[in-house]
Amino acid sequence: MTVTRVSVGERVRAAKVNEIVDEVNLMGMRGVIPTSVAGTGVALDSTTGIITFTNATAITVNGVFTTAIARNYQFRYDSIGSAAGATLQLRASGTTSTTGYDLTESLNRNAVSSSSTVANAASWAITGGTNTIHAGAVDLFAPAVALETRILANTGTHANPAVSSIANALKGSFGTHRTAAAYDGFVLTFSAAQTGVLRVYGLQ
Repeated sequence: MTVTRVSVGERVRAAKVNEIVDEVNLMGMRGVIPTSVAGTGVALDSTTGIITFTNATAITVNGVFTTAIARNYQFRYDSIGSAAGATLQLRASGTTSTTGYDLTESLNRNAVSSSSTVANAASWAITGGTNTIHAGAVDLFAPAVALETRILANTGTHANPAVSSIANALKGSFGTHRTAAAYDGFVLTFSAAQTGVLRVYGLQ
């Protein structure tokens, strides 16, 4: 659909407003506001959907996946804190799934590359190093549909200042969750306290 321009002085009617809303909703990336978040030091801006966390180890996000908004989702995060790794688990109606996570990963640690597959784990290990600075973009495919949720994650960990260390890691991974179930949230867990920002988007 192409939204047509309104002439100067023309009255904007409901049909035109709805046309604009429909067009915006078809855009590729749409910010999503969770119903709630949980965790020590975790806060939600209920207007923007931005999640902030301070000296936190677990960021629980509830009521963020629904087929009414999108089929596929992405969340992005960045944080700084104590040396840590990060894992991800899916949640449904307040319950965290703790089994059935498969992940194939390609990992570069200080210019040393490797690949491996982890089967039926308790979570997805989305980072490849234990370090102080984190950033990542994680795609989840059909999490709110009763199918095996798929994950495509790109994450990095680093130190400041950068040093030659196996803890500096760039990791790309793809995996599935073995249980064909619909989920509405997730928990991102760090092995040590981190401070940062997280935002969830629906992908049209």
